[in-house]
Amino acid sequence: MNIKLLHLLLAIILLPILGCMNIKTSKQNSNNITKLDSIQTQSCLPNRDTMYNRRIILNRIALTLTESIPEYTEKVDSSGFYVSKDERTPNFTVKDLTDSLNVGWNFECIDFINKHTYIVFPRPSAWNFIHVFYLQDGNLIYFRSINCDDRGDSLEDATNFLKREIKDSRSRKRITKRISQLCKHSREYLSSIYMRLECLSD
Repeated sequence: MNIKLLHLLLAIILLPILGCMNIKTSKQNSNNITKLDSIQTQSCLPNRDTMYNRRIILNRIALTLTESIPEYTEKVDSSGFYVSKDERTPNFTVKDLTDSLNVGWNFECIDFINKHTYIVFPRPSAWNFIHVFYLQDGNLIYFRSINCDDRGDSLEDATNFLKREIKDSRSRKRITKRISQLCKHSREYLSSIYMRLECLSD
């Protein structure tokens, strides 16, 4: 058989197969992208503790940060601190110190639970003015900028309050120690990369 004719016949036979393979690959990629988008934009489930509304608590935290760090609005984000429509926090991080599995960044939705202690710090790192929040029977108690000098509240204010309120001795020791470590780390880390917290004097 003529070689050119043989090549032509092979092309006619293989073209539909290759076309199907391309379509399947393209479809698979499209599905993967769709799944990722759905993860990024999905709404949070209702807050586990019905005493608290997640959006209300997050908005209260955002307002507290904006009021206690006015320089952030002037120098970093003119909108101040805010909560997105899907209850995420683009410019600050919330961590539950009572339950380490209860996280609030990336695709996760943090839950606000009575008698839990939360640590909050803005982003980027130079603006990590650490705030501590404690939920007490429907009230939100907070301590502001505890890793800054002569500004807001002190580390001792926060730890002394928690030592009185947290009844379990092991949890009390673990949480207060963790807060002290984070305050120390916030300064040491920035110093290691030749930066400093914006709230510290030269």
